[in-house]
Amino acid sequence: MNTINKNLLVTLIFIFVIFGKSHKSDAQFVIKFKKNDKYGLKNAQGKVIVQPKYQRIGKFSNNLASVYISQGTSSLDFELKFGYIDKTGKEVIPLKYGYTDDFSEGLAYVKPDFEYGYIDKTEKTIIPFIYSNANAFSEGLACVEKDGKYGFIDKTGKTIIPFIYRQAGSFSEGLAKVLINMKYGFIDKAGKIIIPLEYDNVESFSEGFALVRNGSKYSFIDKLGKKTLELEYNGAESFIGGLSRVDIGNDNTGRKCGFIDKTGKTIIPFIYSEAGNFSEGLASVGIGSDKTGMKCGFVDKTGKVIIPLIYSRADEFENGQAQVELNGEYFFINKLGKRIK
Repeated sequence: MNTINKNLLVTLIFIFVIFGKSHKSDAQFVIKFKKNDKYGLKNAQGKVIVQPKYQRIGKFSNNLASVYISQGTSSLDFELKFGYIDKTGKEVIPLKYGYTDDFSEGLAYVKPDFEYGYIDKTEKTIIPFIYSNANAFSEGLACVEKDGKYGFIDKTGKTIIPFIYRQAGSFSEGLAKVLINMKYGFIDKAGKIIIPLEYDNVESFSEGFALVRNGSKYSFIDKLGKKTLELEYNGAESFIGGLSRVDIGNDNTGRKCGFIDKTGKTIIPFIYSEAGNFSEGLASVGIGSDKTGMKCGFVDKTGKVIIPLIYSRADEFENGQAQVELNGEYFFINKLGKRIK
């Protein structure tokens, strides 16, 4: 084969791969939209594939999303029915449950009546409905409640860490928060206490650090339990994308939000009345109050306003879209601030 033919062949293969991937991506890409307080789905070209009929459409995971509808009009016959749809809008798992959560690691916890269990994508019961509370699988284990105590099970339903905790959270970065005698600490997957139970409250580990609180004092600790940063703020959130949202003041004195890095340096100044966590590189921020009216938009990690503060409400970005409210109307925008039609 001569050089020209070889180059032509390479070019054709490249075009096929790129356009093939693009076509596949478009086929899998869906956009949530809201109309008359109900959610539906559109494809990448803006064509409606699911009419707006659901009260909620969750995140797609394993190609399925949890949805629910309300039935009945009075307190006597009102109920919510949960199930799952795929990206074509097909109700793959019927809306017959009292609650369904998003799939995680191949399983989802659901509640037919009064107790939770776990199903797979074919609706096969993998772990029986015997738990009074449940959480999504994370790092191979799920935190569940039985007889008023929390423990951890694996994907066969086998108890890995016994039910001895008053409260517990999912595993994150190899550690899970647990509560005994009104004090929190952290355990590993063998149930060994790694960080002593000595805190009034803790958040799960994120980016190597966990936010902890004793009294009104917040700190960040590392996985050895060492304090890496003591905070002089009225509130704080876990690190996401290298930044933590922190608050000064309160609702009575005038709360202001900003963002700090892992050294405690202020990256985004305390000029906002409210702020959300970063998601997909952007964070929602707002100025004003409920009395004067809130104006919300989005900033990047340098604090630069990317989407102007013109909305009365702005939710975090998910799959490149965020729900906003303007003049009483809810709709979705992309990362350029353009309305998704």
